[in-house]
Amino acid sequence: MKEIKKTKSSYKELSDEIWKKRFNSPFLIRKHLHRTQYYTIINNLEKMLPKPRSVLDYGCGQGVLSVLLAKKKYDVTGLDISEPNIEFARNEAKKENLKINLISGDGENLPFDDNSFDIVVASHVLEHLPDMNKGISEIKRVSKKAVIAVPTCMSLCSLSLLGGDSPWTISLKTPYALPKGIIRLIWNIRNRGILENYAGKEEFPHPWYYPWKFKKILEDNGFQIHKIEAGSLILPYISYIIPQTIGFFKFIDRFRDKKMLCYLGYGTNYYVEVKK
Repeated sequence: MKEIKKTKSSYKELSDEIWKKRFNSPFLIRKHLHRTQYYTIINNLEKMLPKPRSVLDYGCGQGVLSVLLAKKKYDVTGLDISEPNIEFARNEAKKENLKINLISGDGENLPFDDNSFDIVVASHVLEHLPDMNKGISEIKRVSKKAVIAVPTCMSLCSLSLLGGDSPWTISLKTPYALPKGIIRLIWNIRNRGILENYAGKEEFPHPWYYPWKFKKILEDNGFQIHKIEAGSLILPYISYIIPQTIGFFKFIDRFRDKKMLCYLGYGTNYYVEVKK
């Protein structure tokens, strides 16, 4: 219980710098990974029938997805446990002259009535919760539909990161990162995933899931899965060395929902609905 309280209190004070380090990253691969994630979710929401209007951005961070959704005229509520993140998101919304309901709150205890939203988007959030099942239960309570994305470990980018390197640049660790990541992949195969520490802090446990095992977690928690889609299929390092190859990876990403590829992304997106 003390560890849970420490984790939550630490997250309340954390500022992620998502706009600077991810959405507007100076590293081409990193920017592509994160922008692909946001735009993929939005494109899929645009294709849904009936099209959702009210969206809960669950664990909104500094509000990147909330801002992008509001620009598309969705009725957006963004919730995050971090007060600095919510304050930053409010400033971004104000600069863009967007109306977004931004709330500091706990994802395990949502301050909303049952069925308050057409859909919940939880993009790379559930893995941060001390009690993930409780978070999933709250998502189900406030909406019948959700997009749930988590970091998964079958991508070469994921494995280079799990091997101690950054897949968007070259370092002294680069020659050893993928072999180390593959060893960890095999070693942890009996577990749900490979455990890392977010931001290098022990109070922030952060698993990278085996995508088929996270699918089972969602099904066991009462979700019917309509679609599974890789975040991005981009390979590590290549576009850092040869930037022109980013066009090739953008083309390959068109097929990230295909059966042979949907588990091979830097993260996996699950489009789900509460079982009837």
